[in-house]
Amino acid sequence: MSNKKKYRFLFSVAMFSGNATYYKNLVDLVSAMEDIDPTWLPIEWSPPEWFARIPPASLNWSIKGGLVTHSRVQALERSGRRFDAALFHHQLLPLWLFDFRKRVPMVITTDATPVLHDNYGKWYEKRMSLKYSLLSSAKRSMTRAVFQDAHYVLPFSDWVKRSLIDDYQTPAEHIEVIPPGINLSVWNNAAKSSDSQRPLRVLFVGGHFMRKGGDMVVRAAGRKEFSNCQFDIVTQDAPMALPENVRIHTHVTANSKEMIDLYNAADVFVLPTRADFHSWVSLEAMAMHLPVITTNVGAMSEIVDDGASGFIIPVDDEDAFTDRLHRLVESEPMRARFGQCGRNRVEHKFDLHVNIEKTIQYLKRAADKKQSATSVHH
Repeated sequence: MSNKKKYRFLFSVAMFSGNATYYKNLVDLVSAMEDIDPTWLPIEWSPPEWFARIPPASLNWSIKGGLVTHSRVQALERSGRRFDAALFHHQLLPLWLFDFRKRVPMVITTDATPVLHDNYGKWYEKRMSLKYSLLSSAKRSMTRAVFQDAHYVLPFSDWVKRSLIDDYQTPAEHIEVIPPGINLSVWNNAAKSSDSQRPLRVLFVGGHFMRKGGDMVVRAAGRKEFSNCQFDIVTQDAPMALPENVRIHTHVTANSKEMIDLYNAADVFVLPTRADFHSWVSLEAMAMHLPVITTNVGAMSEIVDDGASGFIIPVDDEDAFTDRLHRLVESEPMRARFGQCGRNRVEHKFDLHVNIEKTIQYLKRAADKKQSATSVHH
C-alpha cells in the first residue's frame, strides 16, 4: 500500500450556465488523481431544500445558493467529513460559510464578479430589484469578504482579474488567471478540407437565443449572398420565422456525439452574443479548426484573436457581422488559416488537463500552507 499523502478536497460548483461542463471536467480529471480524496457538492439552480422555496431565498439566488451550500457543508461535517481545502466555482456559494472560511483554506474559480454580471442586467435573470439598495450594498460587502478570505482566486480571464482588484480590493498576489480548458482529445478533428459539392455550413450554438444573437444569425441566413449556405442553430428555442436554409436543433446536449458531429460538419462558427462572460462553445469551435465570429463582450477578446483565429465585432453591428461572414464564406484559405490558428491557440492556452492541474496545485498549496501554519502554532 502507498503511504503517499491524500488531500481531502471539497469541490462545490453552481450548476448553471456553462458551469455544468466545468463540473464534469473536474470530476473526470480529479477522480483519476490518486493523491486526492474528493467530495463533490454541486449546487443546483433550483435546489430541493424547503427553505430554498420560500422568501427571501426563493427570490434571490445569492441568498438561496449560499444558504443551501451552508446547509450541505454543515451536514457533511456533522457526518465526519473533514477537508484540507475547498474549491468553490462561484463566489456566492461560500457567502454564509463564515466559520468554515476561517478554518478551511479556500480557492475560488470564477468567470465573472457580481459587478461585471450586473453590467449585463437585462440579459440575465435578475435577483431582487436594485431598489433593495441596502441588500445590494450588504451583498457587495459580503462578496468582498469572500474574495479576501480566499487563499487564492483563480479567475478565467484578465477581465475578471481587473474587477477583483478594482471592485473588491482582492490582493493581486492572491490572484492567478487560469482559463477554463477544453478536452483536446474529445474536441479534435482534422483541419477542414474543401468540398465544393456540398453547401458551406455555418454553426451557431446558444441556449439563450436572443442573448446569444441568434436573431442576427437567422436574418443573415435570409440574405441573398448566403442563400447557398446551410445554417445549423443549436438553441433552446428560436422564436421567429426561419429561412429554408436554417435547421434548428433543440435537443442537442453539450459534449454529445450529435453536438460534436455538428462541429465536425461546420465550416464557420458564429456567436454574435450580446452578453457573455466566457464562451465554452467558442473554445470548442476553435479546437475543431473553425474560424469564429463573435462580439467584444466579457472576456471574448481573450479567447478569439481578432483577425487571426476569427473576427470580433461590436455588439448588434449587423453590417460588420454580415461583412465578416461573407469574407469567410468566400475564402477557403482564410477559413483554413483561421481554423489552424484557433486550434493552436486552444492547445497553448486552453488545454483542459494543463489548466485543471494548475488549479489543483493551488488547492494543494493552500492546504500545505494551512498545515504548516498549524504545525508552527502547535
